[in-house]
Amino acid sequence: MDTVDYSKPPKFEKRNHHFVPQFWQRHFRGEDRRLFKTSRGRIVVASTKSTMSADYIYLAFDNGWRATDIVEDTLSRWEATASNLISGILPAHKWISERDWASLCIWMGISTSRHPNVLSRYKPVVSGFALELATARDFSDYNAFRDHLEMKFGSAVSEEEYDLILTKSPDDLFAEVEDIDAMSQYDPNLPQTDALLSHYPVAQCMQVMDLTLIDAAPGDDFILGDNPLPNVDLGLGFTVPLSRHVALVAKTSKSPLNPIRMRQAATARDVDKVNEEQAQRSKQAIASSKIFLKKWIDKLIPESTNA
Repeated sequence: MDTVDYSKPPKFEKRNHHFVPQFWQRHFRGEDRRLFKTSRGRIVVASTKSTMSADYIYLAFDNGWRATDIVEDTLSRWEATASNLISGILPAHKWISERDWASLCIWMGISTSRHPNVLSRYKPVVSGFALELATARDFSDYNAFRDHLEMKFGSAVSEEEYDLILTKSPDDLFAEVEDIDAMSQYDPNLPQTDALLSHYPVAQCMQVMDLTLIDAAPGDDFILGDNPLPNVDLGLGFTVPLSRHVALVAKTSKSPLNPIRMRQAATARDVDKVNEEQAQRSKQAIASSKIFLKKWIDKLIPESTNA
């Protein structure tokens, strides 16, 4: 563990954290610059300052158990880059470079890995993975164990790590699992914000998918939910709106080595499909007007009483 310099306290100033950035939400404002949101079965005027946010989502502690803004500050820098990227590709019919497509994939990876639904799954998944490591002796060899882990978790240990596991007794391995179970979600040795490290594998997965930007016709608007992207299985395909007029459609490619990159006009059915997907995985949604939200409010996941 690194030596802690207690003479210099870490920066800790931010309380309210957005899991859907304000810059993203602003792209759903109407021509009058107003934004509307669903709230407990009603539709009200929204402020991006307090919408799709909560206190201390990205709270992190250093090795001296002192609270820091390091994760939130890192996300803020990523958001600044993403804001420029998204603004640059939103104009209708804009040609998208390969570099921008790749950057968009990275931003989608960050966007899904930062969501509270994903962060809350991190520790249980790590605990389950550690528990599975304790069964290494049940397999005939490294290859069999690796295949088992990859099938169950999508990841595995190296052969060197496998050999190290075999040097430990089952009791020691199960004791390590109990130590993980006892850890706080903020423990600097295994913070839930480590889930953000998955953004690059997610981006790699998207890079081999067919990606299409679709532009809504005048009079058709996309809505944005508070859970914009799937929390699991993105590789199976998904849609996500980038603004009230532009959405991304990702599909499994028939040719992963040469995936499709294109842009086209959205049909009314395309818009409905995107909006329905947003509603079905979100508790709250925002849009440029009440009209666009009224159609979908009953399909949203029921909000909790403190939403």
